[in-house]
Amino acid sequence: MGFLLEENRPLEEILNILSQDGNEETIDYLYQNLRKGQTLETVLQGINGKIPQQVVFFLHFLPFAQAIKLSLELTKFEKSLKNRLSSILVYPLSLAAMAFGVLFLFTYFVLPSILATFEGLNMDNKLLVSLIEVMNIICYLILGITLFVGITYLILKKKNKVLNLWLFLHRFGLDKTNKRYVSYIFARYWQELLKRGLSTKQALEVLVKFQSKPEISFLASQFIQSFSSGKDFKKTVENYYLDSRFIIISQMGYEVNSFPQALNEYCGLVEKWIDNKLHQVSVLVQIFAYGFIGIIVIMVYQAMMMPLSLLETI
Repeated sequence: MGFLLEENRPLEEILNILSQDGNEETIDYLYQNLRKGQTLETVLQGINGKIPQQVVFFLHFLPFAQAIKLSLELTKFEKSLKNRLSSILVYPLSLAAMAFGVLFLFTYFVLPSILATFEGLNMDNKLLVSLIEVMNIICYLILGITLFVGITYLILKKKNKVLNLWLFLHRFGLDKTNKRYVSYIFARYWQELLKRGLSTKQALEVLVKFQSKPEISFLASQFIQSFSSGKDFKKTVENYYLDSRFIIISQMGYEVNSFPQALNEYCGLVEKWIDNKLHQVSVLVQIFAYGFIGIIVIMVYQAMMMPLSLLETI
């Protein structure tokens, strides 16, 4: 729709074109309500979804066509970030899940059934029994920690309390990694908005409305409050919720009138840091996964030796 509007095509013609792509219900809703004399903003507010609500807000600063394009570009940007993180971690996490699943299967079903077969016989299987007991404890711990972290995060996210967790960790100085990541997301979104022609203040006002990103909304509100109190940019950016590199680079960029370029430079540095961290995590996960596989091999070897031990006693 944004591209068609930029070609100065009538809105009715655009709606007819889009209705042919399987969007009859939404397009009909737009068409009928616009014909009733409702404003475009009012009509869009009645449509569920993230993009329509973003477009409504962008209409305060931009023409309709640019508002649609900006909303779509921000959505694509969010998806590209998620895809990048998932593409790096998909192999090590899949390997770890597979290794844990095989370990769980052997320690809870296969090996206990083998031990039950030789129960009552005078066989030395203490090492195998000890390994099974230890691995059972490890499996319980991994499952317990995973469930606790997962359920806690889902509850916090559902109740919009993820920001509270970050602020709680910040009190004790335990948010260094998260602070850098949040600063990166904040800088990247800010840069994207500035590239679309929004002013610094307008971009911050947009970011305040990002309810799906409470940390970004919180940082943007901090900036707006600081500007409103009369502080200059240098003092405003000295926010203890931000990464120290972000503060230094953005101050330098602002002083030489190249703030968007400074944001881009900071994002480049953090992306290299994120790649290194993810690589380290990937290596650690693979080490644990191969460790689990090694333990399984040892336990299977011990189980295979039991019949041979029995033959030696005959």
